[in-house]
Amino acid sequence: MIAQTAAKTREHLQAFSGRLSAGLCKPARRFVGEALYGIAARGSVRLSEIGRALEAPIALIKTETRLSRNLARPELAGVGDGVLAEGAGRVGERTLIVLDLSDIAKPYAEKMEHLARVRDGSTGTIADGYWLAQVIGVENEDNAILPLYAALWSQKAPDFVSENEEILTAIRTVAAACHGRGVWVVDRGGDRGELYAPLIAEGHSFVIRNKGARKHSGTSWSATHERAWPRRPPRTSRGAARCTSPPTSCARSTARKSPAASTMATGGCGCPIIRTRHSGSSSCEGSAKHP
Repeated sequence: MIAQTAAKTREHLQAFSGRLSAGLCKPARRFVGEALYGIAARGSVRLSEIGRALEAPIALIKTETRLSRNLARPELAGVGDGVLAEGAGRVGERTLIVLDLSDIAKPYAEKMEHLARVRDGSTGTIADGYWLAQVIGVENEDNAILPLYAALWSQKAPDFVSENEEILTAIRTVAAACHGRGVWVVDRGGDRGELYAPLIAEGHSFVIRNKGARKHSGTSWSATHERAWPRRPPRTSRGAARCTSPPTSCARSTARKSPAASTMATGGCGCPIIRTRHSGSSSCEGSAKHP
């Protein structure tokens, strides 16, 4: 039973690798098939582990050298386009397209090109490595994951423009392949105006987790550094009148003290209470809004 399952799995992998490697030369097609099988069998992307899974009747170092030589083929860059095309066909109007910003830390690497300083999300420390943008598709009613896009970048690379440009490249590449279908989901790293503007202008549906420092109204947005609405009404100063308006009926406002004002406190509704020097009377700044 196990042998039959393994043979069937390998058959499916061969069919999948054939679609991904269409148009490549024979050695490149062979490498794609062997790499997929080795990764699935050993659960690792290391060439030594992939070589062990192949069980070739030669020394392991010879197999590893051959895999390393084929991995350097520039035409393999087109495999990513095949993965995107394979997954984009299964993306529907309400499919969640999740964009995740992460990192790959290489603390012991010395010779890898364009190594940059990144924050290792696993340890919280700063290390050498690369930034990573991944895009996957998921359905609410299904546990299947659709790989769509993955790209590394380094701020030390000569062609690097900005992190925002890398994110927008990922979004536009996937959106074009999916013909605008799907709902984008981004964590707090996407809460920035440089992303909101193109997402709205290009008509994408999206859900972005806010950092808690923005106010949204329709399709417009604005940043604010004000403190959040207090859970308990603030205390009023001694001698200042209290606002009798119910808290739920008063919109929060921020008043600037005028030259005629000598005392300003806060009522139970959150409105400033201003006592004027000339008349001695007290009034709620938001009284015009109360019935």
